[in-house]
Amino acid sequence: MRDNRTTKVTPRIKKSTLAINNNETVYNQLSARAQHLLSKAEGYDVDFKRGMSGLEPEDIVAFANSPHGGTILIGIEEYNDERGQQRGKIFGCAITDQNKLAINNKANQCIPPVSVSIHIENNDTNPFFRIEIPSSDNKPHCTSGGTYKIRKDNQKRTLAPKELLQMFLEAEGTDFLKRFKEATTDLHKEINKQNSRLIDHLTSSTLDLEINTQTMIDNLSYEISEVVQDVKSQTKVLEAHTESFVETLQQETSDIKEQLESQDIAKLLKQINDNIIRTAWKSNRILEHLGLEDPEITYERNMFKGYLQAMKNISNKNSTEVSNDFFEDMYNMSNRIIKDNYTINDIKSWFDEMKPTN
Repeated sequence: MRDNRTTKVTPRIKKSTLAINNNETVYNQLSARAQHLLSKAEGYDVDFKRGMSGLEPEDIVAFANSPHGGTILIGIEEYNDERGQQRGKIFGCAITDQNKLAINNKANQCIPPVSVSIHIENNDTNPFFRIEIPSSDNKPHCTSGGTYKIRKDNQKRTLAPKELLQMFLEAEGTDFLKRFKEATTDLHKEINKQNSRLIDHLTSSTLDLEINTQTMIDNLSYEISEVVQDVKSQTKVLEAHTESFVETLQQETSDIKEQLESQDIAKLLKQINDNIIRTAWKSNRILEHLGLEDPEITYERNMFKGYLQAMKNISNKNSTEVSNDFFEDMYNMSNRIIKDNYTINDIKSWFDEMKPTN
C-alpha cells in the first residue's frame, strides 16, 4: 500500500568543511553552483569530463587564457534531454588524494602555473570534482609542450598569432610604459650631453677654420684672397650663431633656476618640457646638418624589431606562418616615428631577415 504521509524534504544547503589543501572545499550535498552548471549545456564557461583520464593541462590553459575563466566538472557524463539539448548527468568520480594531486600537478604543468580551486560535490551516492579556473592575470599560459589554447563557445582552440601577440602586449603593457618613460628620460639627458659636445666641437672647429683661413690668405694670390675673406665672414656668422645658441641655453638654465624659487612644480615641469622640445628641435637640425640619425628613430626601430623577433620565435616554435594582416596591424598600432620613417614593406623585410633565437 502506498504511504500517503507527508515526507519532510531537507533543502540542499551548502555546508563547507575545513579544506585538506588551501584550494579545496568539500560539500555534503550539491552546491548551488554545481546545480546551476548541471542545468546548462557545455559552453564557454563549463566543460564536462566523465573521468580523470579526460583532464589535460590544455583544458586548464584554455580557461585561464579566456576572459571569463570557467569550470571543469569531472565525473559528469553528457546526454541529450527530451528537447535534444545537451546536458550533464552525474556519473561520479573517485575522490582520492591521488586524483587531487593529479589535478594540482596538471595545473602546475602549465607555463606559467595556473591557480585553481578544487571542490568536492556530493549527491548522496556519486561524488565528483568541481574545478574552478579563474581568468588569469598572468596570460598567456601554455602547456609544457608550448601549446597556447583558449576557450571559445563550447570548445577549446589554438590561439591565433594576433591574439597571442595582443595578450603579450597587454601583459607587458605596464612594464613597457615604465621602461619607455625611463628610456625617454635617459634619451633627453643624452641629447643634452650631445648638444654640449656639439657646441664644443663647433667652437673648436670655428677657431681652427679661422686659423686655416688666415694661412690661405697669406699664401694665395690677391684674387683668391677675396674668396677667402668671404669664407672667413661666413665662418664668423656661424660662430655668432653658435655663441647665440650657447647664450640661449645659459639663459634658459638661468630662467629655470629662478622659476624653481618662484613658481609651482606643475608650471615648471611644463616649461622644462617645452625647453626640452626646443632643444631637441635644435639638436635635430644639427644632426641633420652632420648627416647623423636621430637617436629616437634608432631607439624606436630597435624596440619595433624586438617585437618582431618575439613573434618570429613564436611562429617558429608553433610552426605557423605570419599573415599580412599581422604586419598591417603592427604598423597601424605603431607610433608616429615609425610611420614617418618606414613602410609596411620595410617591416616585412626586417621580419624576413630575422633568424629565430629560441
